[in-house]
Amino acid sequence: ARVGTVYYTITVTLVTCVVGAKTTTWHWFHWFSLIGSIALWYAFLFTQSAFYSLSPEMYNVSVRLAEDVNFWLTVVISVVLVFLPYLVQRTVRRMYFPGVLQVVNEKEVGYGRRGVMEGKTSPLVIKPVDYHELWDNTNW
Repeated sequence: ARVGTVYYTITVTLVTCVVGAKTTTWHWFHWFSLIGSIALWYAFLFTQSAFYSLSPEMYNVSVRLAEDVNFWLTVVISVVLVFLPYLVQRTVRRMYFPGVLQVVNEKEVGYGRRGVMEGKTSPLVIKPVDYHELWDNTNW
């Protein structure tokens, strides 16, 4: 029961971190839902382990885990080791191989949404793809 609880805690924390990293616009609801999902997991864990009749093998597991330094180190180190390569890969991809969406986002940030709407030019030029030329140059 302890190993499964550790794995699920790591999973909930990691998925919440990935969702937070993919969120581009932050509002109070985003903070509430992300922090609330982790808090809800811990509330569920402590509630379930408090009652022997619900699950005898889970009885008092959360209290024992909360007191164990290895549990907290395992959760933090695992989340960092799994999440860090994702962040590095995402950063490298956005910096050196940006897609159209990233180029437009940079253009909006650099010139403001109003500047993009008014047609101001920026150093980031989006060249439209000529699909006919692409089709003709393909070796079939």
